[in-house]
Amino acid sequence: MTPVRLLIAEASEHSAQRFDSILRDAGIATRVQLVELPTAGEALPAADLMLCNAALPQLEHLLPQLRIQAPDVPIILVDHRETAMKAAQGLRLGAADVVSGEDAEQLVLVF
Repeated sequence: MTPVRLLIAEASEHSAQRFDSILRDAGIATRVQLVELPTAGEALPAADLMLCNAALPQLEHLLPQLRIQAPDVPIILVDHRETAMKAAQGLRLGAADVVSGEDAEQLVLVF
């Protein structure tokens, strides 16, 4: 099985590693690259999928640009906040979906 080339834009390396661990525990092989959101466009065209923290600064400005740069690469927003972003809001920005950072099963199913 070829590993999924996964970009992760996350505020902390620990959170990014947690996502990788969740996916690997579910039997999904990944090859992870951590990226800063402002420079994600450079690596995005070579990725299969991107996970992005929904609370990162400039998300509303940068996500539409990323969609233009790599329209075929799904971007899943992960929201850790108590008042999480609504899925419709994330979809309007160009995300494939919005999942709760606390719901590992939802992340695996959406992935």
